[in-house]
Amino acid sequence: MKRYNIVNNTLGWLCFLIAAVTYLLTIEPTASFWDCPEFISQGAKLEVGHPPGNPIFMLAARFFVTLFGGDITNAAVAVNSMSALLSAATILLLFWTITHLVRRLIVRDDATEVSLRKLVVIMGSGLCGALAYTWSDTFWYSAVEGEVYAFSSFCTALVFWLILKWENRADEPHSDRYLVLIAYVIGVSIAVHLLNLLCIPAIGLVFYYRKWRSVSAKGSLVALGLSCVLVGAILYGLVPGFMKVAQSFELFFVNTIGLGYNMGVLIYAIVLVGVLCWSASALYKQTSPGAIRWSCLLGLTLSGLPFIGPWWAAAIIIAALACWLFIFCSKLPVRVLNVAMLSVLVIFVGYSSYALLLIRASANTPMNQNAPDNVFALASYMSREQYGDRPLFYGVAFAEELETVDDGQGNLFVRVDQNGRPVTRVLDGYLRDENGGAYNDSEPVWSKVAKTSATQPDEYVQETDKPSYRTVPDMKMLFTRIYSTDEQNARHVSGYKGWAEYATPDLADIPQELRARWASDGYAPLYEVAPYLTHQSTITTAVDAAGNPVMQTTAWKPGFGVNLRYFVNYQLNHMYWRYFMWNFAGRQNDIQGNGEPQLGNWISGIPFIDNMRLGDQSLLPDEFGKGNKGHNVFYMLPLLLGLIGLLWQALRSFGPDGKRGIEQFWVVFFLFFMTGIAIVLYLNQTPGQPRERDYAFAGSFYAYAIWIGIGVAAIAYLLRDALAKLSKGRETSSGAKWATVAVAVAIGVAVPLQMVSQTWDDHDRSGRYTARDFGMNYLNSLDENAIIFTNGDNDTFPLWYAQEVEGVRRDVRVVNLSYLTTDWYANQLRHPSYEGRAIETYATPSDYAYDRLAYSFVIPRSDSLVTASEALRSLYASDASTFGAHYLTTPNLYLEIDTAAAAARYGVNPADTTSVLARYFEAPRTNLRNLGSGMTLSRTLSLDMIARSLANGWERPVYFATTVPSSYYLGLRPYLSATGMAYEVTPFRDAPVNVNAAKAYENAFSRFRWGGLDAPDADGLYLDETVRRMVASTRSGLYSTVEDLLADPDAPASDFAVKHAAAQGAPAPATQRDMARNLLDLMVEKLPASLSPWDGMMDVYVAAKYYDMWLDTGREDDLAKAEALLDAAEPRYAQLVRWASSLSPSRLANIGRNDDYALQYLGMVVGMKNQIEVVRKLAATPGNEELLATVRERLPIEYALRVFPLLYVDGYSQDDLYKAGGVEPGAGADALPPVAFEGVMLLRAHDAAGIDPLQRTRDLEQQYGIDRVAWGRLL
Repeated sequence: MKRYNIVNNTLGWLCFLIAAVTYLLTIEPTASFWDCPEFISQGAKLEVGHPPGNPIFMLAARFFVTLFGGDITNAAVAVNSMSALLSAATILLLFWTITHLVRRLIVRDDATEVSLRKLVVIMGSGLCGALAYTWSDTFWYSAVEGEVYAFSSFCTALVFWLILKWENRADEPHSDRYLVLIAYVIGVSIAVHLLNLLCIPAIGLVFYYRKWRSVSAKGSLVALGLSCVLVGAILYGLVPGFMKVAQSFELFFVNTIGLGYNMGVLIYAIVLVGVLCWSASALYKQTSPGAIRWSCLLGLTLSGLPFIGPWWAAAIIIAALACWLFIFCSKLPVRVLNVAMLSVLVIFVGYSSYALLLIRASANTPMNQNAPDNVFALASYMSREQYGDRPLFYGVAFAEELETVDDGQGNLFVRVDQNGRPVTRVLDGYLRDENGGAYNDSEPVWSKVAKTSATQPDEYVQETDKPSYRTVPDMKMLFTRIYSTDEQNARHVSGYKGWAEYATPDLADIPQELRARWASDGYAPLYEVAPYLTHQSTITTAVDAAGNPVMQTTAWKPGFGVNLRYFVNYQLNHMYWRYFMWNFAGRQNDIQGNGEPQLGNWISGIPFIDNMRLGDQSLLPDEFGKGNKGHNVFYMLPLLLGLIGLLWQALRSFGPDGKRGIEQFWVVFFLFFMTGIAIVLYLNQTPGQPRERDYAFAGSFYAYAIWIGIGVAAIAYLLRDALAKLSKGRETSSGAKWATVAVAVAIGVAVPLQMVSQTWDDHDRSGRYTARDFGMNYLNSLDENAIIFTNGDNDTFPLWYAQEVEGVRRDVRVVNLSYLTTDWYANQLRHPSYEGRAIETYATPSDYAYDRLAYSFVIPRSDSLVTASEALRSLYASDASTFGAHYLTTPNLYLEIDTAAAAARYGVNPADTTSVLARYFEAPRTNLRNLGSGMTLSRTLSLDMIARSLANGWERPVYFATTVPSSYYLGLRPYLSATGMAYEVTPFRDAPVNVNAAKAYENAFSRFRWGGLDAPDADGLYLDETVRRMVASTRSGLYSTVEDLLADPDAPASDFAVKHAAAQGAPAPATQRDMARNLLDLMVEKLPASLSPWDGMMDVYVAAKYYDMWLDTGREDDLAKAEALLDAAEPRYAQLVRWASSLSPSRLANIGRNDDYALQYLGMVVGMKNQIEVVRKLAATPGNEELLATVRERLPIEYALRVFPLLYVDGYSQDDLYKAGGVEPGAGADALPPVAFEGVMLLRAHDAAGIDPLQRTRDLEQQYGIDRVAWGRLL
């Protein structure tokens, strides 16, 4: 076998090299969006990221940063390269895995050499499967960015390869070392990602098939069952058990003995390692059965393995284990115990890396999420408690009841929508008592004491509880998938209904005339609705202490069939099989979809298959199809090759008992199932996920790649058998046999090559710096020492990365409002970070400690205007026992400001009556009662920070990122002023001009960076959907500044604008209109539509601004720019209309709000182009001055969206408009409603200019194949 091993090793490393070169050529040179900036910052400086943590990833990333010279600014390249090399190593292991499996299917166990033909088949199989996975969509995506999934995939591949190595050496004396090594890798992988545990069932089957000579279906099921028990024991016993025992030690040594924090954990680790080493020694020496029994019992107990569930369950498990060891086990299974105890030891060694988080959190690093600086906080952190629980096997499903109101006289009425349809509300699912309070079987939580002095000793206290609310039994069902009942997430219920094809019963049966009357009344009497309610169930929502019902309601409960349809349609088909088909059949585009026929579906490239499912794909607009780099077609070749491979493997009769094929099949199948569909079952995802989740299933696609590789061997042997049948007993020639091998290998090489021809362009991130640069743009929109509020991953992590790794704007404090709901984050902001000073608040740590301000009530008792500081101090001092939480009674407040400091900052004299801005100068005010009945800690502290900062002489200007939803603005929207990618809180209320317009202009021209979109070779740059969304946000920010400048267009240009133009050798702008033009030019140049298509009709808005400037100045270049934008927009929107016209009604109804609205854009383009042509012609024709003055001004968008379709799509005449406006044709146009008036004037202008209103529309019909009648129906 020497030749075989040499070739196998050589080609394996060749696969590694190909994969490594592929990934290193296409890695992103800096951070990507989502979690990558956070992970790179973790690796660069060993900081603490989000739960459940990944200390091994952190250490490995830090090693690579050091390997790349230790320069922190190279951290992104280092960490991304680590992902690339680990992914390449995964491909190496995949190659060896495939060759191992194929060899055992075609080469006898006692063979001393492998024939050349078999060698070629084996290696061809390995190359095909490995390279197919190398260039597959999901795996490549994770391979070129600094995320944990590349590392996790490597651990999965390593564990599976190690069990196959063990399979080869299972009869050797020291083969158990492979099992212990697997346990160590699992322990290490826990500190990367828990997905690796899902390999254990496949490992269990390999062990069973190798060790038991007589295998059976029953034995296989037992092996699987025991493997699943082992997964549960590790996941729910060992992993949290370590923490439970450590907590007991910590509590004893800190609270009882008086030692410092984390000393108990250290003592526990020493004791556990000592006991496990004693156990290993006793098992090795085998001289004392008592020592073996006691050491094993103590070791397993201290490991926490028995601590599954409550303490009494752990006591029973420990007692049972002791009975087995000391009473029933007369002959100790030393080898089994040795492997078990060593495995626990090495798992703990890997797991102990979490001590890194304790150490770094205690150091209070700048990024220290959840502050897991003690074992209690670490346990919560590792169990991901902040993300909440979701039912797996049994739980509450949503139910709906009518939303009723009482008129105060005992009469009940039902709310109705605008169509008269009764409105329902979702029951929250909590079981309540007779007073309406939810039953909460909470558990006390230990946390560090909030010290009031530096001399106070370390101590843990139970000041907070972990809630455990009881739920309504009548709403529960098995295998709950439709479980979200949160009113804040009403979209979840809407999603459940849509994906399960479920509508609330009964409501559709109500007669139309009755609903019409209800719609006009605005309500429906309950007695009129009640006769139609035939499918409701009685639900007990409240019980007394004895369990007797005290409150019931009638509601609609979806049945188990609805639950199952949602599971199949969304969780399985949309969130798993769609991703699977992306990788092995083809992908429509890279735009995240939610069931729309044009967004993110799988395709095959075979028209009759795709058109049957999604409509005519040849009509799909370019941006959704061939013009989208994410459009990949594989013609289902990888899928078919894998199916051939798995069927051949399952049916292959080989080995001593002829069962090796089916045994291998079940091993690979359970690797495929556990890393795919089992994850679907575990995640239990709600509809409307914020991003695609295919990365979670990379292990499943790895398993399928094994079958793709085996498919090559399958084809070779199927062709060989077919030749043998055709030969009718004659010996098949050597040439014919080689031909079958050549065909199989050729197919095996062609399939991955076809894949890479499709996937390279949408996985090549080289030259892309968007996450870094756009993060910097947020920071560079701010003044010195600023505070900026952010909310999501992509407006927070890139900013942290820019500060931590790139060293940019470390004077700024970035405050994530989602994290500000926690006291640990509030405490962190009280500490300085680099040049960023601590954030001062009126609240002290003791005010918000122990979740005291997690939620506060707003109970207005006075509408008097008070200072924010006074209101907040009153809130903090209120008696929480009165209403069960702190409360605010004076919500009408204003933010104290230093008037002189504010005036100096903005260059405005409030006493100057000639100043426009001075008339709008005031202390910002807000009424919190308008924001709801309560305040979260985030809302309370963000208000506190703003109030304190403004009162402090405006030393800390405060901003909201432009991507933060307006619901977080605390009612301060009238005072916000755009500075680029941020809104500053100013003392100007609804000012007609933006005090920061010139500053925003300066930021854009001197401080903004463009992520590589402006590079000379940017034509081939790939921007995925997330990047394109950020480009759209940047365009929106720039456009906002354009509007601000044009609010006072004739004002003189700023000094910076003049100097910058001179430095660039460009004409100096004279007015703010010129500045606006420059900014539009900058947007078009730096953020080209060829790389990121315009979003939300922004191209039409920009064209409109150029047109307006042409009207004001007569500059022909302005009009040329407007026409260029409209010319580029026309084919894009025409394709959309043509495609939408071809859809069936059901598909058209499902295209989504954005593209449904976008069907109006072509009308806007046609209308503007017609208006430009008419105005030009009239301007050149004397005698039309009055009509020209009427139609030259651009129509407001709200009018244009109605006027243009009437004229240029529906073909309305003047008489039609008079009739529609309810005015006699002979009357003057002034009598018409506004829309009809504008339409009539435009048609008169067309007549005067001699231009047929429908000529351009007819040209569109001919050029793009649009049917005007169908277009009109769409609108």
